[in-house]
Amino acid sequence: MEFKEVMRSVEYYFDDPENLPEKSQLSHLFSKAETSPSETSSLEMMMGTINQEKAFEFERTLWRVSMGNVFLHYDRLPIKLEDPETGHQVMKIVFIVVFQGGNLKTKIKKLMESYRAKTYECPDSATERWAVYKDVCDRIENLDEVLHESTLQKRNILEEAAKYVEYWSVMVLKAKATYHTMNGFNWTDEKKKMLVAEFWIPDCHMDDLTAVMDSKKFQFAKPALYKVEVDEMPPTYYNLNKFTQVFQEMVDSYGASTYREVNPAPYLVITFPFLFSVMFGDWGHGMIMTVASLWLIINEKRLRPMVQENEVYRMFYNGRYITLLMGMFSIFSGLMYNECFGRATSLFASGWQVAPALETLNSGDSKSTELAPDVSFTRPYWFGIDPVWHLSKNSIVFKNSIRMKLSIIFGVSQMIFGLYISVENYIYFGMYRKIFTVFLPQLIFIASLFLYLIVLIFMKWYTYGPRRGVIYSSPCAPPILNTFISMILFTSREANENCDLYMFNAQEELQLFLVIVATICIPWLFFVEPIIIIFSGNPNSSKHAIEVSSKEDEQRIQSELSPIESTDISAKHPRHFFQQHEENQTAIDIFIHQGIHAIEFILGSISNTASYLRLWALALAHEQLSEVSWNQVMRRALANDCNIFMKIVSVYLAFIVWAFLTIAILVLMEGLSAFLHALRLHWIEFQSKFYEGNGHKFQPFSFKALIHN
Repeated sequence: MEFKEVMRSVEYYFDDPENLPEKSQLSHLFSKAETSPSETSSLEMMMGTINQEKAFEFERTLWRVSMGNVFLHYDRLPIKLEDPETGHQVMKIVFIVVFQGGNLKTKIKKLMESYRAKTYECPDSATERWAVYKDVCDRIENLDEVLHESTLQKRNILEEAAKYVEYWSVMVLKAKATYHTMNGFNWTDEKKKMLVAEFWIPDCHMDDLTAVMDSKKFQFAKPALYKVEVDEMPPTYYNLNKFTQVFQEMVDSYGASTYREVNPAPYLVITFPFLFSVMFGDWGHGMIMTVASLWLIINEKRLRPMVQENEVYRMFYNGRYITLLMGMFSIFSGLMYNECFGRATSLFASGWQVAPALETLNSGDSKSTELAPDVSFTRPYWFGIDPVWHLSKNSIVFKNSIRMKLSIIFGVSQMIFGLYISVENYIYFGMYRKIFTVFLPQLIFIASLFLYLIVLIFMKWYTYGPRRGVIYSSPCAPPILNTFISMILFTSREANENCDLYMFNAQEELQLFLVIVATICIPWLFFVEPIIIIFSGNPNSSKHAIEVSSKEDEQRIQSELSPIESTDISAKHPRHFFQQHEENQTAIDIFIHQGIHAIEFILGSISNTASYLRLWALALAHEQLSEVSWNQVMRRALANDCNIFMKIVSVYLAFIVWAFLTIAILVLMEGLSAFLHALRLHWIEFQSKFYEGNGHKFQPFSFKALIHN
């Protein structure tokens, strides 16, 4: 293309000598050259191209080298050309140099090389120049045709190959995975005639594997399958479905369970959405979450390919079943709290009789009235909190008292439940002494302090609540928090006039006894377990292992076992792996290890109980945000005094803003916050009581999982 443009520019110069009138004599010489070349043999010409930014320097240097004895003509190329070295589009200049003398020709060539100018041979006669130009055009046309045909051919080949690319990719992945797995095989002998592969497989799938091996036809020897007991911790495998998978992933995010350890995931199916609903107690917001989850579940097959490309959508899609439970539990908690988008609902008649105060309210003298429980209260509300509390000035005080006490009850109950689950681990793994040295002091410590606190809460509700037709049994009730603090610090409180100091007889003596018992549990946790370990020797002697008295007995027993049962009968029992960390420890290491766990439990019992107060705090925050959203947006629009048309417009716009705030902040952001706090309560407060999570997950060889990833 560059040569073509150069020839066109040169031909234009020769065809129009008037371009340079002051060089008419030189043009006359060129015209004579066609008839008598010998007369102009001393006159020479060179042409080529140079980058536009170098043209001025090239001209100045050429003028100095030739001392002015040269004629230079410029012509800009009409198109940009691609630099083959850089690939960038550049603008070039066509130049024609006419000079005289052989020595000057050598200098000009070197100068062109230094400026990276590209030179082309130019015939003297017009006929030859036309032939060269036509030849260049023919070559360009032929190349264009070749490139066009080549492009079409490549496109056809690629379109044909595209039909099989996915199939080929899958086959390549399968082949690579197969060879990678087979590289882990070992030879049984030096002749390399037989391969041996050791792998993990769940017991429930052994029959499937045997059936597949029996159904296949092998060219040589049929493979044999043996079950081997090894001195290594097996991976943990759970048979999951799309409902239980999300709960198991939440547990595995904390740590994969040790082999045969109690799995917390089944308990999370109920406890996790319940604790979430305690913080997210609004049945209106719960309905939104439930409907959205049901839509994802109903359309899960259609949505599965669409959500794989977006991580956020995939997160909501994978958690559709847990969000369904969270929404349903939130509906229940919202009905208990009597909360619907920050407003109360009167599903049943209120238990408070407000009729005697109607005359006062209608008179306009007072905007509020005080209800006396012994006069206005008739009966408890049928379900949840009475809607009259949402209109009272002491609504927050009343709800905070209930929610704070419920948070303590739920928290201590879940922690005690976690301690009872740890007994199942101790029994299964044969660590019976830990039931006495670890479980009992932990249970007694929590029961002496925090379970007693729950008992005080229920006694206060029963003693000083409405019962047997009596609204309040005493003008005031003892504050539980002050009672608990005085119990811990061994201090006595001053009794107020007409107020009870204790809820029952001998309460002070009982509290002193419970604190002493809790104090005794501290050295029990610190010293009993290490002392038993030290004086009993190695507690992890292979009492769970299968012992064989002699080599002959081992061969006899192994010969009686079928190949599918075992080839190593002297290996450790899987129950032994849970307690392997105690082996090869000195007495100091054992004391330090037990001391760390004891301190962690004692301090954690207090901090974990206080941590459950987040149930109350987030429930209060969610309620107040809902109420503020309603009062500042919808209530203002509904109370706006204007004409009917403007009021409709204002309510319509206010509803859009309120709906956006409800979904974006109260459902999504508050829901995510409650989700994370509920996850934290299960990971730290609940699972720490029984769950180690030091194992590793079973990773089966799966083409489906390989292709999916």
